[in-house]
Amino acid sequence: MAWLFLILAFFTGPGLLVLPLTGASASFNSTFVLEMHHLLCSTWLRMASMQQSADWVSDTTGHLPEESLGTAQTIHRESSSHVRLVGGPHRCEGRVEVQRNGEWGTVCDDGWDMNDVAVVCRELGCGAAIWTPSGVIYKPLADEDQKVLIQDVNCTGVEENLIQCEQDEDVYSCSHNEDAGAKCE
Repeated sequence: MAWLFLILAFFTGPGLLVLPLTGASASFNSTFVLEMHHLLCSTWLRMASMQQSADWVSDTTGHLPEESLGTAQTIHRESSSHVRLVGGPHRCEGRVEVQRNGEWGTVCDDGWDMNDVAVVCRELGCGAAIWTPSGVIYKPLADEDQKVLIQDVNCTGVEENLIQCEQDEDVYSCSHNEDAGAKCE
């Protein structure tokens, strides 16, 4: 069975709406991402193919056949992540913490910039990066027993998750008063 992924860009809670395709539509061997366009004003959906092959189907606009839709469910991406934002006013802002070998720890703000925040925001499904605040503004502060797990992160900004970025895990001169923070949309 093929699956149809519908990005819910106009709602406050990020997530994916997954719809199984049935009937004639199930013969496609690719995943389609639909972007809601003029959610309240239009029933038209723009389909863009994310096929594994090089031939992309793009700018295809039309009605989605009602008989091809099954039961919908929502999937949130943050549960599989090894990064989280702690202490902020919502899940998309706070002190950056990463998980290594089952243990959560902080990231030092040495070299921390908007490219790094952009990757964290993308990994958490939180939209665009807005700011690189210091992690110390988010209370409560990290427990002194909690380790600083990464000294320096150097993302280019295109990575899908923080673990893909160049990192210095040899922490030699960073304490919790230098914890990195992130603010996303």
